[in-house]
Amino acid sequence: MFEMFAHSWKDIWLVLLSVVHLALFFVVAFFFDALSWPWLVALGGLLVFLYCTNYQCVAHNFLHNPFFKWEWLNNAFSVMNSMVLGMPQTLYKYHHLNHHQFNNDVPEPPAMTQDRSSTFRHARTPGREETFCCTRCSAHFARTCTPCT
Repeated sequence: MFEMFAHSWKDIWLVLLSVVHLALFFVVAFFFDALSWPWLVALGGLLVFLYCTNYQCVAHNFLHNPFFKWEWLNNAFSVMNSMVLGMPQTLYKYHHLNHHQFNNDVPEPPAMTQDRSSTFRHARTPGREETFCCTRCSAHFARTCTPCT
């Protein structure tokens, strides 16, 4: 069973975390009316934790080092994790690799940064964006928000 993993058998824990995340999502959806509000709050908190962990650990590791030896299995996992996160893994991959390629570059006037997620990209003055603006704008991968004014 562990021969299917390309790098380490320990990747099974990341795969299982994503599967549990998907399963719990469906459990809450199907049994929503039957669950009491304390259970819904607890399961909602667990889903938020799993979402953050999946995004920061599972999806991040998967895009740098696909888990499986076989491309079809990597594609299947990518589709499943895209459904769990509500975001295509392909979009995340290109956005994140753009960030690594240009590494939060500082713009050279009058040009824009090449890193689409650079904290310098929409600053009003030379330097980093203000925290609120950076947080608001970073929610959009395409960075379509207007610069903070």
